[in-house]
Amino acid sequence: MFNSHILNVTVIIAVFGICGCLIIFSWVSWAYLCAIRELKQHFLAVRQEYAAAVENIEDVVISLARAIDAKDRYTEGHTERVSQYALFLGERMGMNEKQLKNLRIGALIHDIGKIGIDQNVLNKTSPLTPGERQQIESHPILGADICHPLNSLHDAMLIIRNHHEKMDGSGYPDGLKGDEIPLEVRIVTIVDIFDALTTDRSYRSALSINEALSIIRQEADEGKLDPVLVREFEIVLQDMFSMVKDA
Repeated sequence: MFNSHILNVTVIIAVFGICGCLIIFSWVSWAYLCAIRELKQHFLAVRQEYAAAVENIEDVVISLARAIDAKDRYTEGHTERVSQYALFLGERMGMNEKQLKNLRIGALIHDIGKIGIDQNVLNKTSPLTPGERQQIESHPILGADICHPLNSLHDAMLIIRNHHEKMDGSGYPDGLKGDEIPLEVRIVTIVDIFDALTTDRSYRSALSINEALSIIRQEADEGKLDPVLVREFEIVLQDMFSMVKDA
């Protein structure tokens, strides 16, 4: 009888102990879940703030590039057109959404380094001296240096630094060759040349589209530009002008 009573007390104590443990475990689990939920909400808020900050930084840099563009009547609207041409060609080459975004931003700010170039040199109508040409050719490096601290512009920075490279290694500033030049850079190089040729510049009047394409084809034949991209760009232009004509 006495042993039975002890057993019952032991069972009751064990049950209360188990219940207590379950209550404590439930409370700890609930507290843990609440903490995880709050941490997740905080993380999402931080990520949103970071995304907004990155977007603001990109907007500032793009606005700066557009302001530089607008200062010169010869280049006003140049970066917008280059960006549009580049996107059309990038889409035709099957680029994904992320690649197209980097292509758009890189094309918009590809000449941002010109902020460090003397405006008189940029608008000079007579032939450049060796020193002036060296100054002009420094703008890709200056642009890359401006954007280097901004991690969000890392991919676009390749376009800024290398948009004057040529497939045969004759470009600047790094003398890259062939596949050393990323696809998005090769795209911007071609459309940048096309827009420069088909708009008035301080040193010459605009060429016709056919004249510009003839020069670009020649550079492709000489191994300076990607011949596949040049052919695809011609198709892009045909489609663009066909749409304008139909409209």
